[in-house]
Amino acid sequence: MSRRLQVFISSTYLDLRDERQAVVQAVLKYGFIPAGMELFAAQDKEQMTVIKRWIDESDAFIILLGGRYGTVEATTGKSYTELEFEYARECSKPYFPVVLSDSFIKRKTDAASRLEDVVETSEPQLLAKFRSRLLENMSGFADDMKDVAHEVLLGLRRIDRDYPQGGWIRASDAPDLAEEAVKIAALAEEVAGLRAERAALLARLQESERQTAPDLGLLARRLDEIPLWLEIDPESEPKEGTLFSFLLQYSPVLAIGVNDRNSSSVPKQLYTLAARLMPYGVTEFDKHPPSQVWRRIILSELGSRLVQTSLLSGPPNGPSLQG
Repeated sequence: MSRRLQVFISSTYLDLRDERQAVVQAVLKYGFIPAGMELFAAQDKEQMTVIKRWIDESDAFIILLGGRYGTVEATTGKSYTELEFEYARECSKPYFPVVLSDSFIKRKTDAASRLEDVVETSEPQLLAKFRSRLLENMSGFADDMKDVAHEVLLGLRRIDRDYPQGGWIRASDAPDLAEEAVKIAALAEEVAGLRAERAALLARLQESERQTAPDLGLLARRLDEIPLWLEIDPESEPKEGTLFSFLLQYSPVLAIGVNDRNSSSVPKQLYTLAARLMPYGVTEFDKHPPSQVWRRIILSELGSRLVQTSLLSGPPNGPSLQG
């Protein structure tokens, strides 16, 4: 699509009327839209407020500097031209300066009826400082009117190439928004359908999980039907109980984990009995053991739920570990 950038033209006015016209013609020749304060009707609002609004609405910025600094704004002590330049940079507008050469300014001075109309007589230091500031960046030097137009065209070509965003296009070149709106509506409907389908699947999954969740009471009764003997002390009688009572009594130990690296009899028995709980999903191997050599068995999530539920509701009837 062919686009047209709006280009704000900044400069002092009375001394550069012909040069500004050359800039305007170059912008139009390139196919872009010129904008500058002399093109606007008189405004009641504060001048700088109006200038900022036009810079905001423009896509690029050209500053033309000759032999005058321009009218100084009372609050900042800077010319409106310099304030426009600073604001354009603050807004990150692509810009380029065109600076008149000393020989060009001298020829204008020789042809002028009044010196102060062409060169700065009030604030020459401010002009010199501003000129040096502009020349720190990529600038175009103009030695005559043809150079002004040439430098502007070069600058516009660079901006057109390096800054593809922004600009105006013909309505006939714009995409068919009605057709795009239909596509967007269809996609939105499809997304809504997918979200509804996802919600239905999640509901079915939750229901399936609820139906397939283990019956903790039944699991407790099964474990309570498995008798065992635990020999705590070789000199004492073995303690009689069930796999379930073992689980309840030693759940704090199982929560930390047990292994068979200890040579004493009790830890070995705990490890063996913890292993007997694994087929029921109550215990499991630790996925992150502290050692790569020894495997550790810990209480599983199901085991934790079973212990907590049983402690709240009370264990099923059956023998507990007792001497």
